[in-house]
Amino acid sequence: MAQKQERQQKAKATIVAFVVDGMHCDNCANNLTRALKSVRGIQDASVSFKEKRAVVKLDEKANLVSAIEQVHKTVPYRLALLLPIENWANVDRGKAVKTVKEVKGVLEAKEHEQGILVTFQPKASVRYQDLIATLSRAGFKSSDHQKLNIHQTSHQHRNDHQCECCEEGEKSAQPRHHQHERGESGCCSGC
Repeated sequence: MAQKQERQQKAKATIVAFVVDGMHCDNCANNLTRALKSVRGIQDASVSFKEKRAVVKLDEKANLVSAIEQVHKTVPYRLALLLPIENWANVDRGKAVKTVKEVKGVLEAKEHEQGILVTFQPKASVRYQDLIATLSRAGFKSSDHQKLNIHQTSHQHRNDHQCECCEEGEKSAQPRHHQHERGESGCCSGC
């Protein structure tokens, strides 16, 4: 019975990503992971020093996304929520950022290569789902963090240029080959 309740709780969790500033090594990532896992409402956390990113599984009934950013009070790293937007390269980015800035409790919203970076006012009470709903009402659709993280890691090119092979390959079911950062070739369906 207890396992069933635990599974239901985890199913209600939201996966959110933060861009992290201030990490200098893998040990910094380990310290931030421990700090995040100790925060009420976080069911799981992973931090990548290489990607400068933290991904957490959050139960917002226990704690709001705006409160997670405040972890910087216990560790020397700054977090900014990453709101990934579908088709980000082709949307009105200024309108999307302005929409998020209008949410009560948002301190700053700015463009990022994969979506909108959001920081919150101290003691703000902002839910992740409220941010997504606000964007949806303005005509923007959020993207899946897991898909975003996998493709960013797998398809980063030497010149930091992101290719469009993932979207086109998924639409056409035809893998498109290219060189990975490490030099081996791969495709969207098999890497």
